[in-house]
Amino acid sequence: MSDEKPRAPDGIEHRRGPRYPVSPTSAVSVVGAQLLNVSAYGVLIESLVPMETDAVMPLRLIICGSKVDIEARVANCYSVPGEKRRMYRTGLEFVSLAPEVRERLAEALKSPTAVPQSTA
Repeated sequence: MSDEKPRAPDGIEHRRGPRYPVSPTSAVSVVGAQLLNVSAYGVLIESLVPMETDAVMPLRLIICGSKVDIEARVANCYSVPGEKRRMYRTGLEFVSLAPEVRERLAEALKSPTAVPQSTA
């Protein structure tokens, strides 16, 4: 875990797909943390607990109201400056995602309210 926001050494965007910001009415959420954004390949969460980079952990996604248990690898974790209490942002990469779950996630991300975030 680092205290700095991670950046690619070459400054180039390396994500495999667009990230979609999440609101309280979004079709996708997680259990146990605040979901900040989601893509077909992973999520960015915010929580009180730091996580060890490269650790593989269980993650419960809720897609259109249905709970799905998957495994995710901690791609990065960094503290959020300026918060009243220490908060951590953690990028999680999906490790095991069944084809039918990936399809449901893709459909949820196609929702009219799902607009990709800018990578700038």
